[in-house]
Amino acid sequence: MKLSIESILKFRKPAFRFPFSVSPNGQWLALTLAPVNRPETSTKGVSSEVAGCSLWVYDLKNKSAFEIIPDTGRSSWSGVWSPVENTLAFFCDLDGEAGLWLWKKDTGAVRVSKQIVHPFFGFESPVWTPDGRSIIVKSMPAEKIDHSSFGHSARNDYQTEEPISIYRSGDLIEKSAEGPPETWVSRYRADVVLIDAITGESQFLACGFHPLGMAVSPDGTQLVFANTIGHESPGIQQATYDLWITSIEPSSGENLRCIAKGVFLLGPTFTWYDDRTIIYTTAGPLADGGLWAVDIDGKSAPYRIAFSEKIPFHREFDPPFMLTNGDVLVVSKGKLWKVIRETGEIVNMTLNLNRHVIAVIPMEPLPMIEQDHPYAIIQTREPKEEMDGFYRLDLSTGRWEQLCEERRKHVPWYIGGAAYCRMEHRDKLVYLVESETEPPALFILDIETKEVIKVKDITSEMSPESFGAVRMVKWQLGEQIVRGILMLPSEPSDEPVPVIVRVYGGAMQSRQLRYFGCSPWSFENHHLFTSCGFAVFLPDLPVYGHDPAAEICQGLDAAMHALVSQPEIDRDRIGIIGHSFGGYTALVGVTQLKWFKAAVVSAGIANLISFASHFDPKAPNEFFAMIENGQFRLQNTLWENQKRYIANSPMFEFDRIDAPILLLQGTNDPLCVAQAGPIFSALRRLNKTVELVFYHGEEHSPIYWKKENITDYLERVVNWFRVYLK
Repeated sequence: MKLSIESILKFRKPAFRFPFSVSPNGQWLALTLAPVNRPETSTKGVSSEVAGCSLWVYDLKNKSAFEIIPDTGRSSWSGVWSPVENTLAFFCDLDGEAGLWLWKKDTGAVRVSKQIVHPFFGFESPVWTPDGRSIIVKSMPAEKIDHSSFGHSARNDYQTEEPISIYRSGDLIEKSAEGPPETWVSRYRADVVLIDAITGESQFLACGFHPLGMAVSPDGTQLVFANTIGHESPGIQQATYDLWITSIEPSSGENLRCIAKGVFLLGPTFTWYDDRTIIYTTAGPLADGGLWAVDIDGKSAPYRIAFSEKIPFHREFDPPFMLTNGDVLVVSKGKLWKVIRETGEIVNMTLNLNRHVIAVIPMEPLPMIEQDHPYAIIQTREPKEEMDGFYRLDLSTGRWEQLCEERRKHVPWYIGGAAYCRMEHRDKLVYLVESETEPPALFILDIETKEVIKVKDITSEMSPESFGAVRMVKWQLGEQIVRGILMLPSEPSDEPVPVIVRVYGGAMQSRQLRYFGCSPWSFENHHLFTSCGFAVFLPDLPVYGHDPAAEICQGLDAAMHALVSQPEIDRDRIGIIGHSFGGYTALVGVTQLKWFKAAVVSAGIANLISFASHFDPKAPNEFFAMIENGQFRLQNTLWENQKRYIANSPMFEFDRIDAPILLLQGTNDPLCVAQAGPIFSALRRLNKTVELVFYHGEEHSPIYWKKENITDYLERVVNWFRVYLK
C-alpha cells in the first residue's frame, strides 16, 4: 500500500526538546507537537524553532487529548504546570505577538501579561517559582535589537540602514560581558522578567543580556542564568557563558552579579546544589569534563568537585542530580556515576547492570530519600537487541530492578519524552514510545506493579500494510563491526529492487532503528521510499581522524559491499542521498566510488576552502571553527595544510562523477547557500547531468520549510530516483 507525501506531512511528532510536563494531580500532560505547516509570516517574539508548533493537553486518566489553541494557524508551545496547582503556563502568539498565557480546566486559556516574550529554543520555557505565585520568562528588550538571527535564515545580508558598512577584524573577534552585538548570539538577546501569575504585574530581574537557561533556587529567592558570550576563538566551536545571579524577592533590592566567567557549557547543564551553591558539568573541545561548583556569594572562583580523564562528564542537555546526603549523580559514557561530595570520589553505580544508561529521570523529591527504600529511576538502552527500558536503582544497596524493557524507542526525558508523576497515590512514569513501524504513542508505567498501559497515539493511525520489513546488516570495517539499517519495500518483489542509500559522515545511523520510519525527522520518514518500491539503506559511517573524505570513502565502500550481499538488492540500481554534512558525504561518495547511479544532494558542501573562508558578519568565527575543529575536524588552518583542504573537497574531483545529481537548496540557508551555485556551475562546465532547485526564503533544514516547498522537495527526490534508477 503506497504512502502519499501528503500523509507523511500530516504525520504528527512531538517537538524536539520541549517540556514534557505533568500536572501536580497526575492527570494532565502538556506536550508540544512539531508543526505540520510553518506559518507564512513571522510573528514578533516567535523564533523559527517554535513557529507552527502546537501545545496539546492529554488527559491521562480518560485517555483523551485536545489542542490548547485550536484551529487558529498560530503557534503555542512550551507548556509547564505550576508546582502547586493544575495551572498551565505556556507561550502563544494568538494576539499577534508572543506572550505568556495560563490555562485552567474551568477558565480556559488567557494571556496573563502584556510583556512580549522572547525565548528562542523550545526548552526555554516558563519557569515557575516554588510557591506557584510567579513565573520567570525571557522578554523582548525595550531597546531596538538586531532580530535577523532569531531564526535559521541567512545572516550574511549586508543590507543595513546605514549607507556604508565597515567590518574590522578585532570587532568581529572581541567578546564582551554582554556578548557580541552582531553575531549568532543576538538570537538570545532578552530581558529576564518576573511576572505575577495572578495580577500580571512585571518585575525586571536582568536587562541587556543573552540568557540561555535559568534555574530558581530551592528556597525560591534567587535565580541563576547563563549569559551567552560566544565562541572562545575563531577556529574552535567552544561555546562560552557567564553565570549570573539575581534576587527574585522585590524587597531585597538590586542584587545582580556575575559569579563565574568563561564557563564552557553546551546548554543549561547547571543547577542548584543547595541554596548557596551552583554545580555544573562542562562540555566542548576546550572543556575538561569535570564536575564544577561555584558559590553564589562570589567570594571565590569556581572549583572542581570531581575530575577523571577517563570519565568526562560532557553533557549537552541535562544537569547533574543532587542527592539529599550531598552526593551527586552524573551520566557519562553510558554509565551512572555517583560523586561523593566530601571526597570527590567517583563511584560506578552500573557494575551490576549490563545496559547503557541514558538519563536519570527527575523526581520530586529526587531521589525519594524520605522513604524506607530510596531509589532513582534510570532510562536505559540495550544496544545489541536495540531495546529501551526503565530500571529502578536502590540507592542504599546499589541493586537494580528492571521495570520494563522493549524493542521500541523511548525518548529521553531531557528532550521531552518522559516524566515521573504521582497519580492516584501511586508512583508512575509517563513516556513516549515509537518503533520503526509504530508512530509515537503515550504510555504509562506503574513503578510498583510494573503494569504498562497505552494512553493514546500522538497521530492518526497509519496502515501497517504501508511498511516493509526492516532489519540490521553488519559488516567489518577495520577492526570494528559496524551496522546499517535496511528497509525493504512494503510490497514484496520477485526481482531485485533499487535502493536509496541515506548517508551522513560520522553518524551511527543504526541508532535510528527504533524511530518511526527510521528517522527522527518527519520529512525524512523512509516509509515514503519503501512504499514507492525502493529499499532504503542507512549505514554507519564513523569518522575519527582529520581526513573525513578518506574515512567516508572507506566506510561507504565497505557498507556497499555489505548491502549488495543482500539477495533483495539490485546492485546496478543504487542511489545516494544526503543533507547538509550528509550532502557533503554524498558528494564524496559519487566522486570516489562507482556504486551510485543517481544522487540527491540537499544543502551540500563541496569546497572546504571557500566554505572555511566564507564571510558572514553575524557569525565571523563559525565557518573556520566548523572546518578546523568542528564537524569536519581538519585540525589545521588552510595556510598550515592546503593539501588537506583540497583532498577533502569533492569539488576538485567532480570530473570523476558519472551519476546524475539533483541539488536542493534553500536561499535563506546561512550555512550552505553559497556552495550550491558553484557546485552546479562546476558540474555544468564538466557536462555532467545536474539540476539545481532553489527554494526561495527557505532555511537550512526542510523541517523549517513551508508545506508546499517540502512537498515539492519530496516529490522531486522520489521522481529523480524513479527516472535514474529505473
